[in-house]
Amino acid sequence: MIRLFCQRISTCRSISTSAMLLKQPLRDRQRYRRHQQPPRHRIPYVDEAPLDSLPAKPRPVTGAWGSTDNTVKELRFRHEQQLSEIPSVFEKLEELFYLEDNLWFHTLDLPLQFPEMLPFAQNITRTKLLAMEPPEHNHPLVSNYLNQVLTEQLFTQSYPPLNTQDLSPEAARSRAQRRCQLIASYMEVVFRALAASQAGSHLASDRVQIDERATVETFCKRLVNREIYEHFEDVCEDVYDDVNETIIDKEGCVRYRIRAELAWQLRSSDPLKPFVAKGDPSCSEGALPECNYRPEAFGLQPVDCFRFSCIPHARTRASEEFARSVAGYWSRNPFFEGDPCEFGLVGAVDAKRSEKVHRELSRTSLSPDMKTNVWTRHAMGEGILTAFAWTSAQAYNQGFTVYNELTYPFASQLLLIDDSYVQLLRYQLNSLTSLWKADDAGLPYNMAWITPRIRLYEVEGEDSGKLWINPEAVSLIVSAMLHPTERDSEKNLRPFLSDGPAPRDRIQYSPTQDPATFLIPNVKDCPDYEVEVGTTHLDTDIPMSTSERAAFEASQQTKKKVPLRLSTPTRPHPNDVFFFKMTKKSDLVNEIRRLVPSFGGQFGALPEPYRSALRRWQIQKRNRQARLRVQAPPRRWR
Repeated sequence: MIRLFCQRISTCRSISTSAMLLKQPLRDRQRYRRHQQPPRHRIPYVDEAPLDSLPAKPRPVTGAWGSTDNTVKELRFRHEQQLSEIPSVFEKLEELFYLEDNLWFHTLDLPLQFPEMLPFAQNITRTKLLAMEPPEHNHPLVSNYLNQVLTEQLFTQSYPPLNTQDLSPEAARSRAQRRCQLIASYMEVVFRALAASQAGSHLASDRVQIDERATVETFCKRLVNREIYEHFEDVCEDVYDDVNETIIDKEGCVRYRIRAELAWQLRSSDPLKPFVAKGDPSCSEGALPECNYRPEAFGLQPVDCFRFSCIPHARTRASEEFARSVAGYWSRNPFFEGDPCEFGLVGAVDAKRSEKVHRELSRTSLSPDMKTNVWTRHAMGEGILTAFAWTSAQAYNQGFTVYNELTYPFASQLLLIDDSYVQLLRYQLNSLTSLWKADDAGLPYNMAWITPRIRLYEVEGEDSGKLWINPEAVSLIVSAMLHPTERDSEKNLRPFLSDGPAPRDRIQYSPTQDPATFLIPNVKDCPDYEVEVGTTHLDTDIPMSTSERAAFEASQQTKKKVPLRLSTPTRPHPNDVFFFKMTKKSDLVNEIRRLVPSFGGQFGALPEPYRSALRRWQIQKRNRQARLRVQAPPRRWR
């Protein structure tokens, strides 16, 4: 036994080993599993490389971008081209929902609850504010009408008396309703007086629409200054941990959802004439005021938005999470024909809605002139945000988006009315893409012009009931009403939408009295939403082989650039009405087992011809797959 053990030791010593014998083969299964993490086969991307068409080369990036990141530039340019080919606003916003990665919006609901937000409002809307002299329009007829109606309305609105000391939300809403009724009453009087006296103006000849308490909503994304969000060591605030509530996406932008309200608005089927040209030097000179405050400093809470929509506000549980483009009227969508008056002419804003700021400002020890200055700047900030929301919502309803640049400027006018004082704010939206592009892109600023604060009326005596109407304020309102509109019929107002008639052109076809005409049309009966499916075929006279025809049809399909998204529609058609019926439990269980795929229903598996075709395709794909030179060794080594 001892001899056998010594013999084995001598045999082991005689075997020489090297490092090469300890190494595994170059293409080993263990090495393959270690370097190729499961799943080891990448699924082909259907949207970019469909199997039945040839991939197209991307278009070269054009436009003014400045120092914008190349990745962002290529991505957003591709999104711009994709959104420009969608025929309707409703589908455009639906597609924009799929293209966006970050859908957290900071809610900016007016009225503003903090003073000195004018630089912040100018910064997020990229608006340049200039002073303007009050225009002169002498109109004695309007002054007489206004004197009479204000005398009657002030007496009517003061009875029954309002409780100005009550701080409850119900009392604040009642006071706001009284102010809106007063504003709407004398604004409508001015409009009727001008329409009766100025027969040649657009107020008498064009189609116009008057609304009260109109809702205005919009959404935007703004490139932020990184210095505001950096931590500085010289600030002695290290007692608590830094908490940053602002949500910034990977492109360095913060998204906002702006909601405002117009006490009175006047709309028309033709847009306002721009105040200055889009390429005017005043739109590119100067710089914006600096705002060293983050959005959370003003209480702007982030909200997770999960859908874009052009349908006006509906009071549902999920209404707070919607980002809409509402310009104060029902825009055109698959569920409603739309209003023909799509462009805003004049709007009136109740500048005293933020009673909290006014009450806190009155308690301070500032001088009266300083309080008036702070309150005026506060009203100007609300006016800029409201005008931006109004014009940008009109731009969205005309087919422009965050990534489709405006082809013409959108103009609007707002009257900021604070009890017996009035200001005229003229706003011109020149660009939407400049909000998220680099500042050196050379795009124009959005412009705003503001007049000084002018007293509208003054009560001469409490017992006499007489009023003094300021002619300067009347000329201010008249100049806003009589500003000309753009009547160029050759101008394409909807360049990125389908060629069908616009809602403003459909008003000439009056609907019949048949109730069926007011029902929601079916998708098959609506010619504006027909989608052609298939490929373009050549004439049979042209000789072409089978392979050439297949290549031609593939190229035609590629030119359409229609994304192939494998998903079911999110909502049914409104005409599909569902009824509930009493059902036994056993019948319901049998129906679920028969229909639901998870329980082995009729759609639980593919039908036989498709299953066999899928199996053949898998075998062909496996045969085409490249094999390794060194085949995999067996599972167990012996």
